[in-house]
Amino acid sequence: TGPVAAWNTWTHVAATYSPSNGMRLYVNGFQFGSGTGAFDFSTGNTFMYVTLGNSLSGTGACWGGSIQMGQYFGFVDEFRVYARELTSFEVWDLANP
Repeated sequence: TGPVAAWNTWTHVAATYSPSNGMRLYVNGFQFGSGTGAFDFSTGNTFMYVTLGNSLSGTGACWGGSIQMGQYFGFVDEFRVYARELTSFEVWDLANP
C-alpha cells in the first residue's frame, strides 16, 4: 500500500505488472511497493474485465489480503490500460507532465 491521498488534491496512481517484476505501485511517480515478485500469468483464453469502484461483492478480501470497504468519493480522470509494463521513467512522465 502507498500513502494516504490528501483531500481535494489530484493524485496520480499507477500499478504495473510483468512476469519478471510482478506488481508495482506508484503514487505521483514514486514507487511505493512491489507486492508479488516474479510470477507467470495466463488469461486461460477467457475475457479479462477491469472494474472500477467494485467492492468485491461485499467480501472485502482478495488473493493478496484485505481491501478497505467503503464508497469512493472522488473523480477518476484519464484511466488507461497498457498491453505492457511501463518503465518507472514512463510512469514518472505520466504523473509529472
